Amino acid sequence: MGLARLVRGRSDRASFGSATGAPPRSRLSVATAFAAMSDAAAGVTLLTADPRVAAPEQIDQILVTGTAPAAF
Repeated sequence: MGLARLVRGRSDRASFGSATGAPPRSRLSVATAFAAMSDAAAGVTLLTADPRVAAPEQIDQILVTGTAPAAF
């Protein structure tokens, strides 16, 4: 499940969109969804923008540009 679906109830990306979104009561705040989807101890995921400060309708446009795994 992507961040956009958790926050907005749907994704507008090609091949991920759906005709209906999840009910509003099932959606999470950006901060809650981000915390559930990330673990700083695992490393860093490099993105084109910070989803914590992006407008909810822009989250689908954020791309992963790389990763930096944490050392064991």
